[in-house]
Amino acid sequence: MGVLKEKQTQLVVSLTSLSNALVSGDVKKRVAAIKVSLDTVNVISSIVPKTEVPRWLELLRGELTSFSQSVTQVNSEKINKYLFIHFMEIKGYQWDLEKGIEAALDFDGIFEKHKAENKLPELFDDIIKILEEISASNAIDGRAMSDALKKVTATIKISKDGSHSSINQCWQFLLDCFEGYLWAELSRLPVVGQAFEALEKAINAADKGLFQVNLAVKNETDREVASEINALDYAKEYKQLTYSKDGSDIPSMPELKAISIKA
Repeated sequence: MGVLKEKQTQLVVSLTSLSNALVSGDVKKRVAAIKVSLDTVNVISSIVPKTEVPRWLELLRGELTSFSQSVTQVNSEKINKYLFIHFMEIKGYQWDLEKGIEAALDFDGIFEKHKAENKLPELFDDIIKILEEISASNAIDGRAMSDALKKVTATIKISKDGSHSSINQCWQFLLDCFEGYLWAELSRLPVVGQAFEALEKAINAADKGLFQVNLAVKNETDREVASEINALDYAKEYKQLTYSKDGSDIPSMPELKAISIKA
């Protein structure tokens, strides 16, 4: 739910409470209820650009402000009549501002959906767990390797729940570290044993998962924009900037192949 719609719902609830307070005869309830309604109106007014403030909101604020200054029986009946007449208009108003927001392409939202479906965070967690086990073992005696492993582990932890760009950059960093230095060094440590094999399996699984996520994001985005951008006579074909681990464009499905890091 958008923030304006949420505040509008709160306003409807507060106006319902105000209407009940108006017929109760309890002045304290009326004062408390009018304050809640007026505060909500002011919050909505502060969110909406001045040029987008609907007429009903301005009128309602005026009516509520006048009533708050004189909570008499006559004014109670007057404001209650006003609410009865305009309640459905207030409740059913559609914000053009939010329609535009809802119509926008949510790239991060698309990525988050496919990231969850492909269990990408869990795949990264597997790598983190293995790296921490290796770091905690007595097998690592070199300062440079130890620092490198900690750096990679910390980077994955920070980035695994980040944005599309953050995760892809993190993954490229991990692959560069392993392919350029760490993998060869780890392969020389026979005591690592099963952890080394598990790490290889985990990295390949995560790489394949990220590849599938990137491709799914690209395909969904292509579908979403096809009718909006490509339908325009002057528009060029939409091309999403998503890259594979080697810096090239994401290939078509038949060309997809997970990495296989070897010592």
